[in-house]
Amino acid sequence: MAIGTVLILGVGLSGCGKKTNPATIEPSEIALQQVHSNTKLVIDGMLEEHDVTLKLDGESVLWLDKYINYQRDDLTKDLRDQMVEGFGCFLGDCMIEVYGGRWVVHESQGMCVELKNDSIALPFPAVARQLTLGNASSIYAMFTKAPMMGKQEPGPSL
Repeated sequence: MAIGTVLILGVGLSGCGKKTNPATIEPSEIALQQVHSNTKLVIDGMLEEHDVTLKLDGESVLWLDKYINYQRDDLTKDLRDQMVEGFGCFLGDCMIEVYGGRWVVHESQGMCVELKNDSIALPFPAVARQLTLGNASSIYAMFTKAPMMGKQEPGPSL
C-alpha cells in the first residue's frame, strides 16, 4: 500500500479560533499546519512509492480518485482512516487552490472547506464515501461540481 510509510497527523476541532459565520469558526494555526503537512505527506509519499507527481489541481484529484478505487478493497481499518485523513487534506487543499476558499471548522461537520461561492465542501467524508462505495461516490465528480454548488449547509456525513 502506497501510503503505508506516511504518518498522518490528526486534524480535529481542538484549538479553534474566532467565528466566521454562525455555522463555522476558523481553525487554529496548528490545525492548518497539520492539514498542509498531511497534504505534503501525501504528495511526497506518492512520488516516493509510485513515482507520481501530484499537484494541487484537478488532474491530481482524478489520479487520486482512480487510486482510491484500486486500493479500497484491501485496506485495514487503520490504513483506511489514514487515507481518509491524508487524502481529505489533499482534496481540500486542491479545492482551495483551484476554486478559492479556505479551511473552516463547521459546528456539526468538523473541518471542511468554505469555497468562494459560499458553499461548504466536506473532503473527509467524500474520501470515506468513495472508499466505501467506489465510483458511485467519486471525489473527482465532487471536485468538478464544486464551482457549480450554491450556498448550502453541508448534509450528514458518514
